Amino acid sequence: MSAWNVPSSTNPDYIFDDKESLKKSVSEDYLITEELGMGAFGVVKKAMNIMDQRVVAIKSIRKTDCKPEELVLEVRLQRLFIDFPGVVKIEQVYESVNKINIVMEYISGGELFDAIVENEFYSEADASNLVKQIVNIVEYLHSKNVVHRDLKPENLLFEKKGSKTLKLIDFGIASILDDTHPRLFEVVGSRTYMAPEIHMRTGYGKAVDLYSTGVIMYILLCGYPPFDYEQGIYELAFGSPEWDQISTTAKDIIRLLLDPDPAKRYTATQLKNIQWISGKEVPKDKLDNNIHKTIKNYVDTTKMKARIGGERGGGHRPRVMSIFSLANPNSPETPPFPNVKKPEKKKKSKNKEQELIELLKSEIANHGKGFNKLNEDVHKLQNTTQNPILKDQMDGIGKEIHIMINAFHELQQGITPKLNKAIPKT
Repeated sequence: MSAWNVPSSTNPDYIFDDKESLKKSVSEDYLITEELGMGAFGVVKKAMNIMDQRVVAIKSIRKTDCKPEELVLEVRLQRLFIDFPGVVKIEQVYESVNKINIVMEYISGGELFDAIVENEFYSEADASNLVKQIVNIVEYLHSKNVVHRDLKPENLLFEKKGSKTLKLIDFGIASILDDTHPRLFEVVGSRTYMAPEIHMRTGYGKAVDLYSTGVIMYILLCGYPPFDYEQGIYELAFGSPEWDQISTTAKDIIRLLLDPDPAKRYTATQLKNIQWISGKEVPKDKLDNNIHKTIKNYVDTTKMKARIGGERGGGHRPRVMSIFSLANPNSPETPPFPNVKKPEKKKKSKNKEQELIELLKSEIANHGKGFNKLNEDVHKLQNTTQNPILKDQMDGIGKEIHIMINAFHELQQGITPKLNKAIPKT
């Protein structure tokens, strides 16, 4: 366990020491005015400070429903950015024997995509400004060695109504890279915005946040995500007519950010030097690709799916609902987009050869899942054992499994395109 998430209190009834939290009821200082949303393990409320009438948001979490070290890490990470305007500020933490109440600034401007739907004039330059802000936020997080792991529109809110200033919220599954944990392994996040290396379980780092930025940028320019896993769309494409008006530079940036190889993705600092990101060379004409309606359909679909069920991140408590929103589309799969205009594909009847090829592809994928499960089990044992000899042995086995997974992934990348080409034309 990293020192970053070690509870500091010597009193078994408390997680934080007296410097990190107030040991009294939050109702002594704040008057609750309304409930904003409810998650699996907590509730988010709007409140007013009794002394100065300031409006705040209070995230209330039951101690019995989550791991103490996760709460400690979330609070400490967010306090790292107390002076940075792009991250929601924690004002205070109130701790009782049963609950943690985190008091934060209240943000009233709405979610990223909702604000776009309300704006009649929307251009590529507007999208550039939003991406620039996201890149600045990511750069600052990464300068502190923090990986957010859940960058998505629901966690990017405008400061207030009519404002163009974005703020990042929800550090519930964020983590910090240090000498003890130079790489991360947990499978967490929202599927639509999740980098492929997270699923590989071979270890990942800051580049996952840049991948999420690429997905957000794609949606900001056309209204729907680049991949639809439920519909079997895994290849990056810029379909017509949605992308006809979009500049080549914007498409090139997206290709860089969504590269399956994290080593090939630009860092946030490198992105800032691109003139499209800085806003110096970007088209300012109104987009006529029906983006308002498309984004609205996407938002409505994800909100509807959010009401059906939430997502669980591996090894972490389920996500508490986004702090300032009633909608939290935490589905482990990308929702279908029946109203989004995409190039239609003609359905083809499969013959025997096609069925055998599809079966072979499925078998290859299943073998990959076996390697990943083995790696996960070894990693769990390594983290739980107190035996230093066994820990070292598991570390060696884990490294060998990583080599096997990488070799298998390379093999899979070579085989799958050949199988696709081998499918008989009908």
